[in-house]
Amino acid sequence: MFDNLMAGLALVANIDSVLALAGGVFVGVIAGAIPGLSATMAVALTLPFTFSMTPITGILLLLGVYKGGIFGGSIPAILITRHAGVQRDGARWPPDARERSGGQGAGNGIVGFLYR
Repeated sequence: MFDNLMAGLALVANIDSVLALAGGVFVGVIAGAIPGLSATMAVALTLPFTFSMTPITGILLLLGVYKGGIFGGSIPAILITRHAGVQRDGARWPPDARERSGGQGAGNGIVGFLYR
């Protein structure tokens, strides 16, 4: 079992895989921050670029684009100080939660991105 874990880690720890993951997160954050472009659409637009890659590298690129797009989608909401669900249940939020600063909202978005 330990051998299989180390073999999988060796596949993912390749420099090409790490660069694909980091590049995917970068592209995903930019695509997610554009209004009207969702994380799923960013993955669909990135999919043709993975055809010439090895399977592990391509999947890591798509994973990075998706995760970055999910985080990038919170950037416009933070900039206009509207958090997810405010229109639906904003009346139940305490006043300090509705009036958070952008920096605190960005911090909450990063923490939420890491735990998804």
